[in-house]
Amino acid sequence: MLIATSRLFIRCRSISASRGLSKLVQQRAMIVVPNQFQLKALSNSRHPSFGLIADCSINAVAANRWHQRWISSTSGHSHSKQFISFHGCRNVGDVLKLAMKHIANLPPSPTAATWNSISRLISKDQRFHHNRLELEQQIQALLHHTTDSLAKCKPKELATITLSIAKIVRSVREAHARRRVNFYHQSIGKVLQESSSNPNQGIFHALAKATDANLPHFESQALANIAYAYALLGYDPKINERSLLGGIAEKSIDCIHQFKAQEFANTVWSYAKLIVYHPQLFQSVGDSVASKLDLNEFTPQNLANIVWAYSTTKIQHPNLFLKIGDAVASKRDLNEFNPQDLANTVWAYAKTETQHAGLFQSVGNAVASKCDLDEFKPQQLANIVWAYATTNAQHAGLFQNVGDSIAAMDDLSSFKPQALANIVWAYATNNSHHPNLFQKVGNSIVATDDLRSFGPQALANIVWAYAKTETQHSGLFQSVGDSIVNVAMDDLRSFNPQNLANIVWAYAKINIQHPGLFKKVGDSIVAMDDLSSFKPQNLGNIAWAYATSNTRHPNLFQKVGDAIVSSDGSKPFTTQDLSIIVWAYAKLDVKHPGLFKKIGKSIGALDDLSSFNTQALANIAWSFAMADVDVPVAFNDAFTRALFEKQNEFNVKELPQLHRWHVWQAEEKSSTGLPEVLRDRCERAYIKSHTSSARVHNSSSIPHECKNELKKIIYLNAKK
Repeated sequence: MLIATSRLFIRCRSISASRGLSKLVQQRAMIVVPNQFQLKALSNSRHPSFGLIADCSINAVAANRWHQRWISSTSGHSHSKQFISFHGCRNVGDVLKLAMKHIANLPPSPTAATWNSISRLISKDQRFHHNRLELEQQIQALLHHTTDSLAKCKPKELATITLSIAKIVRSVREAHARRRVNFYHQSIGKVLQESSSNPNQGIFHALAKATDANLPHFESQALANIAYAYALLGYDPKINERSLLGGIAEKSIDCIHQFKAQEFANTVWSYAKLIVYHPQLFQSVGDSVASKLDLNEFTPQNLANIVWAYSTTKIQHPNLFLKIGDAVASKRDLNEFNPQDLANTVWAYAKTETQHAGLFQSVGNAVASKCDLDEFKPQQLANIVWAYATTNAQHAGLFQNVGDSIAAMDDLSSFKPQALANIVWAYATNNSHHPNLFQKVGNSIVATDDLRSFGPQALANIVWAYAKTETQHSGLFQSVGDSIVNVAMDDLRSFNPQNLANIVWAYAKINIQHPGLFKKVGDSIVAMDDLSSFKPQNLGNIAWAYATSNTRHPNLFQKVGDAIVSSDGSKPFTTQDLSIIVWAYAKLDVKHPGLFKKIGKSIGALDDLSSFNTQALANIAWSFAMADVDVPVAFNDAFTRALFEKQNEFNVKELPQLHRWHVWQAEEKSSTGLPEVLRDRCERAYIKSHTSSARVHNSSSIPHECKNELKKIIYLNAKK
């Protein structure tokens, strides 16, 4: 056997094709025992295949290509070596059978190669089934042997074993999720179940302990692979109550100069995936990447994963994002970026509120220029348009292409509820109109049997988006309204103040009546202990919505009014909030003197009303007149000065409101009133906006107070 094998190796040296060696070895014998001279010849060979065979280190590329490792001989020759070739193994069973022949004396290096081969083959087509019980026993034996051998493993071997087993566990989990479980998924998954479900008591904890003991000897690639492996498992090992990832971070910082592009990306991605917060590591990685002359060695996935990691951990590094943004923007095209890379990159910049016009322009051009977006997953499309809307980045071509693509789909069943909500929200926020898209999304939501899968935020964002873009879809609004009405009152507590305010605002804005919805929302707010969680804008929008839709809910308005009166001023009201609230109370003729006095005093305390636009000034004046609540301090010199300064800006709807206030002020014998330059204009606008004197007595459509006012004006004019 030795002679035949020696001849085989001499013959192999003359073969130029790398596959020749593998083929001849498989023909003669799987276990080959070369002598010392042949080992030296092999190690000195320039042929890449011989270099891989002679190399005893764990190299991922070499393992994936040849899967050949030396093991200690059992023949008694002290200077002899053996190697195992997994190249001819068709499936996991073949790998295990080969490994089991030498399990008693299998050194760490081929042990690592065994796990690596299993991780590669487990998801491939498995047509050669083996005995299930035997296979499970072999995996158990390999696990026990691996655990017993950890003390002898070098850092690269520990990293390869850990990463390979982690990939196996991931493969089993994904197979179950896709319901595509094969023979080996079932058998190996059963054995590894205990370790993956309770890592602290299985192989992973043993690997973590061995890693922790050898950390001083780890280099960059092994460190990155270990972190990546535990990220795949979703497991942050604790050794003596100390995080292994903490130790890996400290060691990584010490040897950060060794890191290559893939190692940078895998490391920060792993910490973000595990939600392990380590600012010092991220600062060190960010500084190293940002200081490079260029990022040509970084693949698109590397760049995307890096910015994704920083945004997920909420760790800021402006120089890093600027460097990566510049690198992406400087590329002639982004053809090398796959949909996931594009989506993750812009999402990360939006999540960190980082502006980079060049990057968003380049990504937008890449998406807009594609003939179709079939390769993009629904979530990726949603994340892209969400990112542009969040950063206020404009790109009409991108929004048009994405909208056209979604509108052309047969159905949107592959879109998650949140994705649909984010898409229409993005278009509304970006002021991008796409009627076909909104019609398609609306139809899809209406066709959904149960809208409980849409959370409160999603429902609120959807109706807000349709109202913001003034897109009519009665079926959608009816379905959403009915869904909320059918929610139990306790469950309605999951709707936060912003959700409730946006929902009723949307219905009022687009003029769609749904009495049941408004009653349900009003009752829900009244039932709350207090309204301290509501922002002033929330209260303003709610009051405006009920008034605009002419929906009365006395208890709601009493609750809101009381909350405003008792507020301590820690949440200041804007001029828009103040004017909307008093307008709503006056519009519905809701009496709440305390509210008007509180708001009146707030206005009177302002020395400058230049921030009030004409609508706010007119609404406030008209509202106090209609409510007939006299708060003299509200209408002081600052108020009349603001009217005078904006005299030429009031429109035909606002002038009649001011006239009504002026008449009320006269009735109250107040010295404050309209400036002379406005009085005649306001009076004429008031008369014109209602009707001619001939129809005052006969028209039933004119409010009673308007008839009296018109009579008074006509009488005064006649006396003149």
